[in-house]
Amino acid sequence: MDPDKIYEMVSAVTAAVDKPVTVKMRMGWDEDHIYAVRNARAIQSAGGAAVALHGRTRVQMYEGYANWDIIREVKESEDIHVIGNGDVQTPQEACLIKQVLTVS
Repeated sequence: MDPDKIYEMVSAVTAAVDKPVTVKMRMGWDEDHIYAVRNARAIQSAGGAAVALHGRTRVQMYEGYANWDIIREVKESEDIHVIGNGDVQTPQEACLIKQVLTVS
């Protein structure tokens, strides 16, 4: 999705409500179109409070493995709160991922 369109949508919502605005998204459409960092930047610039990032593309759906490297990249490049999502099956895995990547 176009980061300018994301900025426009999130700006409209943040202007209309008195609650924190969060956005859930996938890392991109396919492996050749990964837009997670640009889109997170647009969300942050528009006043979004957090982004929940699923570490798979739209094409992958729930196949293969989540890409936690892209989640880490978003976390390291932006100040917005990042909630990582994908392939977490146990509380122990969640704690390990949180420690290693410093994401929620």
